Amino acid sequence: FGVLGAYEKGARIKIVSANYTGSDAFWYVKADSPYKNFKDLAGKKVGFSSPGSSTHLVLLRLAEITQTKVEAVPIGGIPENYTAVMTGQIAAGWSVPPQRLAESKQGTIRIVARGFDYPELEKVTLRVNIGNADFLKKNPGLAKAFFRAYKRAMDYNYAHLKEVLPEFAKMNKTPLEIAEEALKFFPPKALALSPVRGLDYQVGKALEFGFLKKKLDRKQLEDLVDLSYLPQ
Repeated sequence: FGVLGAYEKGARIKIVSANYTGSDAFWYVKADSPYKNFKDLAGKKVGFSSPGSSTHLVLLRLAEITQTKVEAVPIGGIPENYTAVMTGQIAAGWSVPPQRLAESKQGTIRIVARGFDYPELEKVTLRVNIGNADFLKKNPGLAKAFFRAYKRAMDYNYAHLKEVLPEFAKMNKTPLEIAEEALKFFPPKALALSPVRGLDYQVGKALEFGFLKKKLDRKQLEDLVDLSYLPQ
């Protein structure tokens, strides 16, 4: 939503690639909660980060997919959601791996919805990489070099998981077994740099929730998205 709103207001930006298609987020409840799945949360307070965020969009989409009306509450980041869940302020809160996977394994919380369990979410790119339009125009070679290196790094990581897993665990200050579990939330296809999916859907939601004053037309979307810097 933020990118669409900024573009409408005249920001000189381009969407230059997808970053994550689908969702790596998950929602959890206290271990002793009576709620077993997302549909059980009907009518309950469910946390997300902030209006217009990827967690906001995912929560809205989950509610649509499961036909479940929840009370979506902007709680903030991962720590704030955890506190709100454990103190009973909300029924369910969000996180992304590896955060809160240890608590799930220990039995403190219980996951009731994972983004990648819903194939419908794969139709929407929830995070994108953006660039300054003027910089890109002046430095196309640099942008292309960046994405060549980006893709090589991603390809290497997934081809050498046993080698990179300890570094991933160290970087996230988490045990190796939790890091290994976390990687299940990041399948290579979700991290593909193209295509950018579901823009029309996101424009509609941005308009519905006041992040856009007018619907962006096809010409504007074609101007906003420029994937020409990606490796072929």
